Amino acid sequence: MTSTSSSTHTPDDRRRLPRGVNVTLLLWRALLRLCPRAFRRTYALEMEQVLRAMLLDAWRERGLRGVARLWAPVLGDLLAGAVAAHGDDLGLSLGALKRSWLMSRMRWSAITIFCAYIALALTGMGFQKLTEDIMKTNIPTVYPVIRLTHGAIVVGAVVSLLAVLIGGLPIAWDAIRQAFQERRWGVLALFAAPPLSLAIWLGWTWTILNVIQPAKRSLTSHDPFVIGIGRSWVGLLFLAAIASVIAVSVAVSRSHITPERYRFALRAAIVAALGMFITAAGVAAFGLQVQVVAPQALSALASPLEFGQSTGVNLVVQSIVMFIASIVAAVCIFHGLSAPPTRPDTTAALA
Repeated sequence: MTSTSSSTHTPDDRRRLPRGVNVTLLLWRALLRLCPRAFRRTYALEMEQVLRAMLLDAWRERGLRGVARLWAPVLGDLLAGAVAAHGDDLGLSLGALKRSWLMSRMRWSAITIFCAYIALALTGMGFQKLTEDIMKTNIPTVYPVIRLTHGAIVVGAVVSLLAVLIGGLPIAWDAIRQAFQERRWGVLALFAAPPLSLAIWLGWTWTILNVIQPAKRSLTSHDPFVIGIGRSWVGLLFLAAIASVIAVSVAVSRSHITPERYRFALRAAIVAALGMFITAAGVAAFGLQVQVVAPQALSALASPLEFGQSTGVNLVVQSIVMFIASIVAAVCIFHGLSAPPTRPDTTAALA
């Protein structure tokens, strides 16, 4: 195959294509010149055929909007491939364009779901701390429905955690295994961030409980020093979570994970999203029930760590955050699973 793609299509062929498809192809052909000549002679025709089919499918489904959504992955992959081809490193294969689009769609859907779950988990920790005094009173005993609602929140949290682990651990295992095999120490260092962040936070927790608290036993919970220490504990927890999420997301994005792994994770995320919705609905129902039977428990000021807001206000904020996280997860599941399956003729290229 020695002819380039630009010589295989007449002006009449181009006029028959939708304008959005034509403009994208013209831009792609211009950027293709950044690749080595030998590479263009070998792959250009087949790559353009794949791209043309993708663009026409996108145009039929969503028109210009569908085509525009392909610009970033298609043109970005071409630019990255040009650099790689000149470096005689990776180059672009026949299915590279299709792989970039599908893999990017599923990968970032899975990563966003993971981030949404972490946001819900952190909010859930705040909910547990906020309501522990209520659960120690006789309110759950006198009104069993409140105890049942609290139990449903715990069940939803456990279900979502197990589903995230079932879907995410195989991806993490593949990424870590590949990093060891290919001696990619940077990826392994990224996966070391979560345990390291957890160790730092646990170390600060131990210091507070065993060093600072005994030395400052005479101070009240509303003392500025005690409030500052408490907020530093919460802030360090959030920083550890953010650092861990970013590190794992970057490590996964730099690894070669098969589409089947991502699809399995996205299917497991359906259960996770269900658990997240149960948790969010439970928090909202818990707040409403306590408001009806014991409104004084919600009107009281929460811990100074809650920035002086009442327990009721904090419960409303927490339920909103949980619902937003659940909706984000559900949207990403639909977006990721709606990616078309790999065609048989491109299976080898996507492996």
